[in-house]
Amino acid sequence: MSPLSFKDAGREVLLEAGEPLHYREMARRALSRGLVMTDGKTPEATLNAQLSVDISRQGDSSKFIRTAPGVFGLREWIGSNGLASYDADSERRMRIRVAHYPTYSETVALLPILDGRPVAELMTMRSEVAQQRGTPQEQANWSDPDSWIDERLEGRSADLARRIWTESQRVVNPRYVDSDWSLASKYELLESDASGVLQLTAKGRSFIEDQAGPTVQEIDVHEGLDRILRFVAELGPIGQAKLFPPFAEFSREVSTLNADATIKSFLYTRLRNLVRRGLIERAGRSYSATAAGLDWLASIGDGDATEEKQEQDLLQLARARSREVRDEIADRLSVMDPFGFEHLVKAILEAMDYEDVEVTSKSGDGGVDVLARIQLGITEVVEVVQVKRHAKNIQRKDLDALRGSLHRFSAVRGTIITTGGFARGTKEAAFEPGAAPITLIDGQRLIDLMLDHEIGVTKRRIELLEIEPSAFTLLGDDDD
Repeated sequence: MSPLSFKDAGREVLLEAGEPLHYREMARRALSRGLVMTDGKTPEATLNAQLSVDISRQGDSSKFIRTAPGVFGLREWIGSNGLASYDADSERRMRIRVAHYPTYSETVALLPILDGRPVAELMTMRSEVAQQRGTPQEQANWSDPDSWIDERLEGRSADLARRIWTESQRVVNPRYVDSDWSLASKYELLESDASGVLQLTAKGRSFIEDQAGPTVQEIDVHEGLDRILRFVAELGPIGQAKLFPPFAEFSREVSTLNADATIKSFLYTRLRNLVRRGLIERAGRSYSATAAGLDWLASIGDGDATEEKQEQDLLQLARARSREVRDEIADRLSVMDPFGFEHLVKAILEAMDYEDVEVTSKSGDGGVDVLARIQLGITEVVEVVQVKRHAKNIQRKDLDALRGSLHRFSAVRGTIITTGGFARGTKEAAFEPGAAPITLIDGQRLIDLMLDHEIGVTKRRIELLEIEPSAFTLLGDDDD
């Protein structure tokens, strides 16, 4: 008999057993019977990941159900063999659970350090670190563990914190291990044995050794990273504000998340994870999928291989076209008439809900090119805008000159918009304590604003149709 896929082998083992089994036992039986052939070091982790992903993606159309943590049965058994109807609310609570989402490189560095350490030791260190607080008079600086570990911890907590910091090559700050621990514990990357000592599991080894492997895929799907990546690929370049509505809708469908502020935090930390892994890239405040990100989507796709390839090709074409449009916008801005450029900025501000936007006269404006009013909370304020159409960096003296002219227009804040960039000193001075704030918009951010508000561009959307398998299941098609 030819080897089966892990999912088919899992179904075969469950049919033979006639009862739910833990994924480790399923993998052992599948290997002993020669149902699967693998060179991987963690076949049990692969089986668990593939069944978990299938349940997450297919929902009620999946042939599998989870009856307990790590235990799987067949959906066709519901109502028989003493198997109760699956608790859908329990499955909902398993999605998108990790707050302050870590970067995987940090988790990979931490797992081997915790392997073999008593779980109580880790819990004590976390508790003692959490109790440390600064005061308004003496702000705590947690960026330098070489200093604060010796100052604030002692005994085993200090030893463990120092070990985490040094053995991770100063990658993992022991002040911020909660998110890594949450990921490791919720996805069984570490387990405590009978004596309370943490042990690296097969899933944990898979996570460390293969960042394109099944365990990472399982976690990405469960925690919504694959969905964020797909949103960015289909809608990008796109800012976080416009990513929020589709991610919020998805989150409320598959998890217990509800508050906007919480969902925004979950979105931000997951975007950071994807950027660190090179699956998406950030230009200004917009995110786009990289070629590696599109390949990753294809690798975890749940549809027909041909359909996945066609969709990937469309996304690649859209991404390439977006880059071409951004480049063309930059070229056109670089040769645009300065007065026309000021009117372009006027159109952008009006699209951003500024009111009474006025382009000043060509001379005698004291460096102020555009005046506008904006509602900030319950207060309406005047803002002055200076626009500079050139490639060189804006220097600190330009910012100081604009700030010095605010009083002439009864303005409380200002903005500098340029097709180039800003010198470091300019950025540092923009929000000096006690000084009027000056917002800095560089060339890439300017293009982002034009794309967001469709100034100078037109967005055309292509609708992709997908089958919804559950609808056919409800009609009596058991997908066999």
